[in-house]
Amino acid sequence: MDISLSRQQKSKKGHDHGWFTPYTVGNIDSFAHIICSSVWSPIVWTSGRRVKANFLSCKYLTLDFDEGFTLVEAQEWVAKNGYAAIIGTSKSHQKDKVTPSGKIQPACDRFRLVVPFSKNLESLDEYETNMAHVMESLPCDPSCKDGGRFFYPCKEIILKTGGHEFEPLSSEQIEELEKIKQHRQALVVRNRDTQKRSGTLPTWTQRILKHGIPENESRHQYCYRVGAALAPLGYDEVEIIEVIMASNGNLKDIGIADVRRAVINGFERSRRDTQ
Repeated sequence: MDISLSRQQKSKKGHDHGWFTPYTVGNIDSFAHIICSSVWSPIVWTSGRRVKANFLSCKYLTLDFDEGFTLVEAQEWVAKNGYAAIIGTSKSHQKDKVTPSGKIQPACDRFRLVVPFSKNLESLDEYETNMAHVMESLPCDPSCKDGGRFFYPCKEIILKTGGHEFEPLSSEQIEELEKIKQHRQALVVRNRDTQKRSGTLPTWTQRILKHGIPENESRHQYCYRVGAALAPLGYDEVEIIEVIMASNGNLKDIGIADVRRAVINGFERSRRDTQ
């Protein structure tokens, strides 16, 4: 079955926004060589353009692990289920890693796990649903379910083994999961409406609105947190600002302009996290 290889192997910018070409996988040895020497993706796109909307098919479950799951645990998972699999370490394996925000993540096992699906997934919805389902039990990078995901070459192959293919969800299972998802969303909406109508706020939010925060704490940061906390309850930015400015605490002492700025930032962060 096909995977995709970058057409611009020598251009990092090309990896991010370039074009990919389908490549037919041979045996497990050639596949392992490819993922150690090429910028690749398990996804094939229409016309080779790496855009989520162009999703055409995917035959390989591919997961990226940055922390929380060791190589030993991954190999045990493969063996327990009897899967055909390839495990390869990534470039930051057992090295300190600096995040875009500047935070240093200590060295740990960082690697990729590839298992063939028992059938070709030929719709974006089917792909994303199956990936989300797998991620409920394995602590991998959540961006792996992105329909435009690609991977840089692995450093070293740790495991190559034959076995069973991964069985994706049936159409009936997907339909049932969608019903459960819709039911949960309806409950969340009703809960938010109830909390908003009743004025019920998180306990810590009630406390700081009533009593304020210690003088040495950042009012801007707490306004941000209040914005992030009340957004999921159905409050909009204006309502959150009004709640703070009408409170008995000292959050409002920084002035309405700063309150507004912090609340909007917190509100936007909450909205991004729930999308």
